[in-house]
Amino acid sequence: MPEPPPGDYCGHCGLPLPSRPVLEKIDGGEWRFCCGGCRRVCLALFEAGLQGYYDRTNQSETRAPPPSLRELPSLYDIKDLLDDISSGKGDGDRREATLLVEGLDCAACVWVIERAMAATPGVLSAEVNLTHKRLRLCWDQQRAPLSTLLKRLYDVGYVVVPYTAGVAEEAARRAGRAALYRLGYAGFATMNLMWLSVALWTGADSGSFVVFFRMSEMALATPVLFYCAWPFLRGAVAGIRAGALTMDLPVALGASSVF
Repeated sequence: MPEPPPGDYCGHCGLPLPSRPVLEKIDGGEWRFCCGGCRRVCLALFEAGLQGYYDRTNQSETRAPPPSLRELPSLYDIKDLLDDISSGKGDGDRREATLLVEGLDCAACVWVIERAMAATPGVLSAEVNLTHKRLRLCWDQQRAPLSTLLKRLYDVGYVVVPYTAGVAEEAARRAGRAALYRLGYAGFATMNLMWLSVALWTGADSGSFVVFFRMSEMALATPVLFYCAWPFLRGAVAGIRAGALTMDLPVALGASSVF
């Protein structure tokens, strides 16, 4: 039975751990990972009985990195892992699972996800809970493997992972921290843009400093659009990919036009 690797290195890929590694108890030992992708790959290997991979790999060597988010869903078609994250529903290959949706911001996102799933053959029902950012999905595994459904959601801009209390708590913490950073920079940029605008309104729009003021405004305003307003831009693109016009689209167009 493989043991958790010692030192400050990821239990799967062998890369140095960040300041706040992802922790997981596996077979009585605490494993530490550099990211959620490595954690999920490690769990999938153990679930499939392939933990011998770690016995055959030199702990001092860097292993292959985890698959990209686009490739990761294929792991969920492994039968043992599929049974762990979903349950049978009736006869045949019908399955039901509760999933956590990252990047779910508003009612328009709910509409896009439910529409994308409804248009996918093999999906029996898809219900999104906006408050808890959960997707309750029923599907026919034979007609539409879970990996296909997760990749479809990824293509329209949403990362979906199996729901657990720990994963939900970590996702909420990351989302709250990101929103706070965006709000903080937006407030900082707004105040400084107002000062620069006052200077231009009071006569600094001519002379040697006008270029400096204009470039300063551009430097402050660009992150406001592409960083602070990123959730709206992402939602607008996701809606277009799904063939839908959402509330994010007019907000994104308005912000881009003003910029």
